[in-house]
Amino acid sequence: RHFGEHLSFLSSVRGAPLFQTKTGPVLTTVGKHGEESLRILNSLSQKGREKVARLEEWAERFGLKQLRGVWRGGDELTVTFLDPHSETEIDSIVFAGSGSKHVLPVLVALARADVGDTVLLDEPEVSLHPAWVLELASVLISAASRGVQIILATQVPTLVLALARALRSQSLFRDLRIVELSRNPDGSQATVLELSPRGYLTSWPYSD
Repeated sequence: RHFGEHLSFLSSVRGAPLFQTKTGPVLTTVGKHGEESLRILNSLSQKGREKVARLEEWAERFGLKQLRGVWRGGDELTVTFLDPHSETEIDSIVFAGSGSKHVLPVLVALARADVGDTVLLDEPEVSLHPAWVLELASVLISAASRGVQIILATQVPTLVLALARALRSQSLFRDLRIVELSRNPDGSQATVLELSPRGYLTSWPYSD
């Protein structure tokens, strides 16, 4: 497939310390490091209630219940969410868990994406508990089922297998491609890995 009209890239280097908390122009991507996540989140309602509801549902899976973008006045932006244990409202993303903070830009990027857009993700599973890696696979499939093309790099076999097995009963399975990138004395090599009809790798990637 070709890249869509709208292409965005999100690096594995991301998280709350990089978030821009000042108001500014409405942008179309969360930025390379997720720095525009709060701006996109606060303006997401302009893209339609469906996108907002989708983000809220996804965010709750990662400990950010009732996630809201909030304008504090002046040029200050923040988010609020309910602590999953105490149900207390928290008024800053900096108080969220590490996994929640790292996955938020991924969720915002996918929720904001339109049909035909391409989202490039570098290690979207960074800082996630293994159970949340499975939730991430579900979110990625949900976005892809809406017509968003997702290209991701990962070093976690759990995410690869979760995607393959979850997709095996869906029409999207035929669109899934898993490529192993390796280095040798002659340079880099890309190998397409085959999947069985049940969603298993027929050969496991080589590792030193």
